[in-house]
Amino acid sequence: MLHDVEEIEKENRLQTAIDVVREQFGFLAIQKGTVLTEGSRNIERSKLIGGHSAGGLEGLK
Repeated sequence: MLHDVEEIEKENRLQTAIDVVREQFGFLAIQKGTVLTEGSRNIERSKLIGGHSAGGLEGLK
């Protein structure tokens, strides 16, 4: 059980560090490597609001 608590605390510290970096440098500062794959749309979608274009189709370019 102690091992589980240590893992949870480690994960919490990691998530806090990620939040700090994203707060300072923007959401795209830290991404998983899969965003570099050909079919990934993470970067394009991050520019949208709720996954949708707020200004028409221009947000999808």
